[in-house]
Amino acid sequence: MVSVWTLFICTSIALYYLLVLKALYTASHSPIRTHTHTDGKAAMQLANTHQEQLS
Repeated sequence: MVSVWTLFICTSIALYYLLVLKALYTASHSPIRTHTHTDGKAAMQLANTHQEQLS
């Protein structure tokens, strides 16, 4: 039979790894998201100025 401590330690390790993975995931994705957002904004401004020049 598996002891309570073994179960507790395994659960703690699993939760720790999940937290680390979540932190890495958010750290690697947040700059990309803001970067694409600013790129999208710049593209919209460029399109707007281009349309104004055409009309």
